[in-house]
Amino acid sequence: MSNYGDMKLGGDGSVSAKPVNRKIKTYCDGKCPMCSAIVDRVRHSARGEVFDLHDMHKEKSLPFKKAAIEKEMHVVDQDGMTYKGAKAIFKITEQYPRLQLATAIARLPPIRLLTPIVYQVVAANRRFIVGAASRIFWFKVAVIGAFCIGLALSPHLWIGPRSYPTAPVFDFLPSLDDFVTRGLFAALFVLAAIILVSPSSTMNCLGCCWASHSGGSIGYRLNDRWSVMGTFDHLSNGEICTYNKGINDYGLRVGYSF
Repeated sequence: MSNYGDMKLGGDGSVSAKPVNRKIKTYCDGKCPMCSAIVDRVRHSARGEVFDLHDMHKEKSLPFKKAAIEKEMHVVDQDGMTYKGAKAIFKITEQYPRLQLATAIARLPPIRLLTPIVYQVVAANRRFIVGAASRIFWFKVAVIGAFCIGLALSPHLWIGPRSYPTAPVFDFLPSLDDFVTRGLFAALFVLAAIILVSPSSTMNCLGCCWASHSGGSIGYRLNDRWSVMGTFDHLSNGEICTYNKGINDYGLRVGYSF
C-alpha cells in the first residue's frame, strides 16, 4: 500500500508525491479528566508519534459531531476505518506490545460482549472517576460496597418467614413466602448495582474550590397578606477550572403574613 497521495508531474518529467498522514487519529473530550489523562499518557509514550491527537474543544472543524465524540471516543486508523467506544480503546492499546496480549483477550467472544457495557458505565462516570470530583464517586462506591457486604453477612435476617422484627410492633403484617423473601433479598443487590453503575453526568460539579454566585429575584404583593416572588441563582467556577458545570436554580416563593 502506498504512503503517498496526490502525484504531480514536473516540467522536466519528474514525478513528485505528497506524503499522506498515516497516523492514527483520535478524537476525545479534552475537558474530561479521564480522557485528558489517557491522552497525556499516549502523547508522552514511546509510541506517541503514531497518533494524531485531537481535542474536540480545540479543533475548529471535526469529522464527527461533538455530541458523538463527547459520548464516546473516536479513532480513525491509517486506512480510514473508524472505531468508537471500547473498539477505539482497543485500537490504541494494540499499538503497544506490552498491551497486545490483554487486548487480544478482551476481544475474545465471551469478554467482547461485556466490553461495550463496561465502557458505557465508565464513560457515563468519566468526569467523576478521576479528578476533583472523584471523592464523591468513590464515596458512593464505598457506601454501596459496605451495604452489599452487610447484606451478604446477614442473609438470615432478610430471608425467613417474616420481613420485619419479631417485636410485636404491628400484628397485621402478613408472613412472606420463602420464594418472595429470597427475591426481595436479591433485589437489594440489583438495586445497589443499578445505583453504582448509574451515570453521574447529571451531577453538577463545580470542579474546584473557587466559585462565583449571581442571582436575582422579583416579587409582587397581591394584598395585605399574600405575595409571590420569582428567584434565579447561578453558581459556577467561571472557567477557573477545567470542568465548569454551572448550577442554575429557579424558584417561586409564595408568602403569607399572619
